[in-house]
Amino acid sequence: MDQTLSRRLFLWHNPQTDNQCRNERHMIHTSKIYREINRIGVQIKGLPDYWMGQARRISYDRVGSAGNTITEGRKPVSADMAILLIYQPRGLLESLFLQLEHLLSKGLGVVIVSNRKVLEHDRNRLSEYCHLIIERKNIGYDFGGYRDGILALHKRSIHPKSLFVMNDSVWFPIRKDCDLIDRCRESRSDIVGVFYNNKSKFPKNHHLQSYFYRFGEKVVSDSRFLAYWRKIPMYNDKRNVIRNLEIKLTKNFQLMGFGISSLYAPEDILKAFKNIEVRNIRPVLDYYISALGYDQNTFWSAYKNESPKGGDTHALPIDVPNSRVFFHFLDAHPEILIRKLNSPIIKKNRDKRFVAQRKAIIEGGFLKEIDAVIQKELINWDR
Repeated sequence: MDQTLSRRLFLWHNPQTDNQCRNERHMIHTSKIYREINRIGVQIKGLPDYWMGQARRISYDRVGSAGNTITEGRKPVSADMAILLIYQPRGLLESLFLQLEHLLSKGLGVVIVSNRKVLEHDRNRLSEYCHLIIERKNIGYDFGGYRDGILALHKRSIHPKSLFVMNDSVWFPIRKDCDLIDRCRESRSDIVGVFYNNKSKFPKNHHLQSYFYRFGEKVVSDSRFLAYWRKIPMYNDKRNVIRNLEIKLTKNFQLMGFGISSLYAPEDILKAFKNIEVRNIRPVLDYYISALGYDQNTFWSAYKNESPKGGDTHALPIDVPNSRVFFHFLDAHPEILIRKLNSPIIKKNRDKRFVAQRKAIIEGGFLKEIDAVIQKELINWDR
């Protein structure tokens, strides 16, 4: 009899294991109930902001945007432009200037949109890298800033061939030889993102993640593109921004007839997971259990008798496709994100998942694969 099947049958008939499984199922069921109750509560809490979104946008256009500070930069307009949304309340990071140098090296003209005022000396330094700097209140989060940047280009009659829209929630590029911009330019799709999130059971919720977009000429030259950005609500509840803007943007433009693609998809993560060398698999599995909350049953074959030793890592392909682990891109273990997928980005978020990821980067020897400027920031990020 197949050894893996034998172990499954043994554990199935083991009373101690049966009790443990029942307890685990009860805990998982209870956890799901609490998550669902919390989800409903969060939605109710966000309703006033949802209803105010359009009114806030109208008010902002009439009087609020008058408080924005506009500074002319020293760089010219380019055929391809980038809008870079930043929010750096503790002062501008050196990695921001690394990113700006990279964008300039790729021939992009840059519009900086800051969701807070910047110091005068920072503004002067930024102007050396940008065509335009817009300082605004943090109204509407990233999409509010994206909107101001796009409308500013239109007001100045700047019509780029391609428009890159991104924010500073990620370190980018993490390597000097990054080819993300080149790959986006080579794509025949009208809109390109880094990762296509399709973990939802509902296709309408499948979307490109909003920290990076490239809108091609067919999109930016279409009057519906500008109309879309003119009319978007301005939410001050981040959950509304995610649910009603980030998630819906992809489907809205697909319904307009534009083609969508991403540089990475869940299938790439699954393939990378399966190709991890046996000698490197243990810390990866431990990470998904301790940092991302997966139970050992997700990786049943490798955690025989609850032990991370002596399991059958060769049988992992049986277990992994049935889990949701391959929907994790930004918070993937660095063995997958950095080494296997050669990701151009790392998330800055201070959620415990990303704290654990940065710890794994530092302790797992992945720092050497990251630019020195970002290395320094990453090491000190959680202190």
